[in-house]
Amino acid sequence: EVDFLQRSIFLQPNAIQHSVRLTMENRVKLTVDVRVYCGQHYYGGNCATYCYARDDSMGHYTCNRLTGNKVCLTGWTGRDCNVDENNCIGISCRNGGTCQDLINSFKCKCQSGFIGRLCEEDINECIQGFVCSYGDCVNTPGSFMCKCYAGYSGNTCETNINDCLPSLCQNNAICIDQINGFRCLCTGGYTGKVCDTDLDECEIDRCQNNGTCVNYPGGYRCDCLAGYHSNDCSLDIDECNRIPCQNGARCNNFNGGYSCECATGFEGSHCDTDVDECANSSTTCHNNGSCVNTLGSHTCLCQTGYSGLLCEIDVDECVSNPCKHRSECTDLPGGYSCLCEEGYTGTNCAENINECLDGICKNGASCLDLDGSFYCTCSAFWEGRTCEENVNECHSHPCKNGGTCQDILEGFFCVCSTEFVGRFCESDLNECDLDKTCENNSTCVNGFGNFTCECLEGWKGRRCAEDINECEISYCNNMGTCMNTQGGFLCLCSINWHGSRCEVDVNECELEESPCRNNATCYNLIGAFYCECAEGWTGSLCNEDIDECLQTPDVCTKLGNSTDLENVKNYHFACV
Repeated sequence: EVDFLQRSIFLQPNAIQHSVRLTMENRVKLTVDVRVYCGQHYYGGNCATYCYARDDSMGHYTCNRLTGNKVCLTGWTGRDCNVDENNCIGISCRNGGTCQDLINSFKCKCQSGFIGRLCEEDINECIQGFVCSYGDCVNTPGSFMCKCYAGYSGNTCETNINDCLPSLCQNNAICIDQINGFRCLCTGGYTGKVCDTDLDECEIDRCQNNGTCVNYPGGYRCDCLAGYHSNDCSLDIDECNRIPCQNGARCNNFNGGYSCECATGFEGSHCDTDVDECANSSTTCHNNGSCVNTLGSHTCLCQTGYSGLLCEIDVDECVSNPCKHRSECTDLPGGYSCLCEEGYTGTNCAENINECLDGICKNGASCLDLDGSFYCTCSAFWEGRTCEENVNECHSHPCKNGGTCQDILEGFFCVCSTEFVGRFCESDLNECDLDKTCENNSTCVNGFGNFTCECLEGWKGRRCAEDINECEISYCNNMGTCMNTQGGFLCLCSINWHGSRCEVDVNECELEESPCRNNATCYNLIGAFYCECAEGWTGSLCNEDIDECLQTPDVCTKLGNSTDLENVKNYHFACV
């Protein structure tokens, strides 16, 4: 026999609780240690809290062993421990340093001249060497200063003092700065430490070709004989440098003068006279071309159909295919002609012939003009290209119920048996006799099994009950407003227009009361008018008085106390 031992227990998962010991006995005694754990990454009394410890861009935390709550790593905060804590809170960087927050740390960015975790240490720049270029270094809190040697300046004594500012050199001499001093480079004609002594250059024969040397302070000059130039009169004058020859001519220099070789189309000693080529018969333009003289040349204005410098070339107009619609082009002297295909006309066969104007369609057919042709829409009783053939309607057996069809011109009639009536012997009722009246004075036309209404102008629809909106297909001129009416339309014109379509200009100047005031002259314009004001008035309608006292404020002063009204007849005012 086997003993069955049974006992119900309830345990919650616990990461730190010891196991539970159960003792059960019957004939035998059984002791069991029971302990419950949550699965990996799950926590809490019912293992419902999921937590995955991480240290990456998604978060920086571990998991509480009991609850599974996130425990942020040092330096991090926030619901998901992904917000960096500001480690600069409570930190005071010294000597003007700026605190920079780092991951779980901070850094003080020091001002120049300080170091240390909190920028508390002064840097001794003087022990770094070569701080002062030409001077002695003196350390100061956060910086240093240089005591410069004679002749130097600048924060690090790196600048040589320019002893040439201001320059002591005279007579435009060049001053060269030196260490704690200067030197003068004299221009020609002067000498001395500061170039203040004049030299007499004429003591040496400097002028050539019998030129005269003239000394002056700081220099000399040579007065040259005619035909020579330069500082020492050694060069012949090249008159061509003045460009005396005009209009692209070539200048040839020689001792004592020059000559001009003219370009084609110009003449004269300086090539400044235009040659009129149109006066020369050898340049006459051909084929009645017009010669037009131009500066240095000429132009031929050719007649239509000719080209070339002298209009000597006949233009083959057929090359550009001027003839349309497959017509044949023939080149002619100074022109061309087109042999048109049937249905086209005009110089270039570009105009379609409207065959419908000649009444080509017969027996009341409607004609539709096509490009190079035509089309006839025949009435019900005619057929053929021009509707010249009568249609035998009896071929379609229109008569019903044993009726006999008799063909006639433009129609047929049915001879009905005694049992049937109607045009087709179909015993059809005339709907127009019933209560189906067409509206708005339209005409009722009976048909087989139905009826149609022939509407008067301005109406449409099965029963002619729908008003046609003419404003959608008509228009009013000069910005008139179109208003649809029952069976028609009305144009509401602006004040300057009238007529059924606002096409007639209103002459405002002929109205019973002129729009221009105060004896002004009225001039009618298209869609408007203009007022020419009498003296003393202004404004678009000449209804505004001109205040002459504002325009000529001193008129009374000029006239004084004069009572001679003839002197002030052009003004409407009183002097007080």
